[in-house]
Amino acid sequence: PNRIEVLLRLTTTLSENNQVFIEDPDVVKQLLLDNIESRYSLGKNFEPQKYFSVVDAPWASQVLLEWSDDNGSNYHSTVFDADFDDIFVVLLENIELVEE
Repeated sequence: PNRIEVLLRLTTTLSENNQVFIEDPDVVKQLLLDNIESRYSLGKNFEPQKYFSVVDAPWASQVLLEWSDDNGSNYHSTVFDADFDDIFVVLLENIELVEE
């Protein structure tokens, strides 16, 4: 496989109507990684909106997942159109959380 190591940035916007506990950042990162590991595989397009949503973060009014394959110089929220042998490699330490 063509292993592409990526950085992920997950931005969550706190809901003005929030009445639930905001999860610990490490828990959120692990949840995102678990979602990716269960829904993504070799040769599939990487669809950021598929791996984390407000359902996963009920304290948020919106979420935005972005990926970077150039060490953080550029982030994209668009679908990565994968070749049959492409796979993103996501490491827990390469997930950044931004809370607004």
